[in-house]
Amino acid sequence: GWLPLLRAGLEELPQAVALVDMTRPGLPLAYVNAAWERLTGYSRHEVLGRNARFLQGESTEEAAVAQIVQSVRECRSCEVCVSNYRKDGGRFRNALSLHPVRDSSGEYRYVIGLASDVDGDALGRTRHALIRPLLPRSFPASLQPAPVRAEIDRSTQRRQYAHALVPYEKRELQRAGSDGLRRLLAFDPARRAFEASLE
Repeated sequence: GWLPLLRAGLEELPQAVALVDMTRPGLPLAYVNAAWERLTGYSRHEVLGRNARFLQGESTEEAAVAQIVQSVRECRSCEVCVSNYRKDGGRFRNALSLHPVRDSSGEYRYVIGLASDVDGDALGRTRHALIRPLLPRSFPASLQPAPVRAEIDRSTQRRQYAHALVPYEKRELQRAGSDGLRRLLAFDPARRAFEASLE
């Protein structure tokens, strides 16, 4: 299959790499390399099959998350700097590059993520720029089994998006007091949840 070939090529890179399976509900991690384990402190067996959302925390920027979600949803490349958290709770500024991959039939199969610590890895972004052009944009569909896909409709996608943003709006509310409440109530899913809690 195609995936073992890709994993073999990515394993020895000094750059942290994660692969997200776009055909599975919840968008789980399908692969992380050794450099990703070193960057985050999480081992493969702890993270494979989980959504990478566990790297987010109190200081994770809502705007960065929204940009990531939008680029993943639209199957387009993205570069963003986002506050993430290691297993030990330490915060790091993650220079994250997302790179979508389709199979030859046009099926959106994977997102390859390149990650680096902006403050602790001076060459991280340079390596991103060197590696990105070498990443595959597609692969022969015959090298990958047919996706086992549970259809995700538009309403499910909107719920997943809202689910990713609501925690950040809650934090903003705590930080900003009444101004935060106005902002929170302008966000439809948060307003509906607030109204439901009042009932």
